[in-house]
Amino acid sequence: MSNFTSDAVLFLSNPVFFASITGIVGAVLGSWFTYILALRRFHREKQYENKLSRYLLLVDKMRGFINGIGDEDERKKDRKAFADSYRTIWLYGSAKVIKHVSSFLDITLNPQRLEGKSEDEKERIKDDASKILKKAVIAMRKDLKAKGRLQAKDFGLFF
Repeated sequence: MSNFTSDAVLFLSNPVFFASITGIVGAVLGSWFTYILALRRFHREKQYENKLSRYLLLVDKMRGFINGIGDEDERKKDRKAFADSYRTIWLYGSAKVIKHVSSFLDITLNPQRLEGKSEDEKERIKDDASKILKKAVIAMRKDLKAKGRLQAKDFGLFF
């Protein structure tokens, strides 16, 4: 028995044994760490794609609020789709996007705001809504980490 114990001690104190064990443990831990990083990257990419597709739908359906684009039935459908997208924006949108879109809808969907107003005041309110919507698009770009800096004035004929 003593011979076995001395052989085991010699084997365990062998530097090759420790190097092998260290290599195996390092490989397992490295693989696990790489897997965790890849999984996190995959989830971030899926979140980004989901957010991008929802923002694209929201921006596309903004045309329902622009007079002169499509007939009234098309604009109603677009406004409904915009409202449906707005209901889900609370799950994925940044705070700035939500605030800008909410402000836009508050101005746009409250016709009593325009009652008793002069034509100049009505035009100013519509301009404010347009500016807010442009700010919402800029906030979406920031949220999606788009390259380049744009301002509301850069959108020109967009709205």
